[in-house]
Amino acid sequence: MKQTRRNRGFILLLVVAMIPLVSMVLAIISVNSKTLAFETRRNALQIHAQQACESGQAWASLNKEALGSLTPQKPIDLPITHERLTLTCSIKLIGQNSTERLIEISGTAEDTRLKSHVSRQLTVPF
Repeated sequence: MKQTRRNRGFILLLVVAMIPLVSMVLAIISVNSKTLAFETRRNALQIHAQQACESGQAWASLNKEALGSLTPQKPIDLPITHERLTLTCSIKLIGQNSTERLIEISGTAEDTRLKSHVSRQLTVPF
């Protein structure tokens, strides 16, 4: 005797029930990936700004004679090229005494939407 199948639409019902569950999981994953992409861009800009500041420190240690022309009103802006970011490094005189200069080195990295800024103070002997 042949048995009749009573659960012909069971697989179709499972597939239809799984579609909303899968779409909810995808919505949660897409929100998390958007947040992760933003954090990654922000961290990359922070690192670029730190590297611009470090390159200014290296320039200042190698070009001590050029620091003699620094005034508080006239900082030295170093050109930094990057293919998709705007990077700037600025060296400004904060103060000086008879033996040393106190300078501030600022590094800035700017994207189309975000901006990061790092500054450090450095004491340079005459």
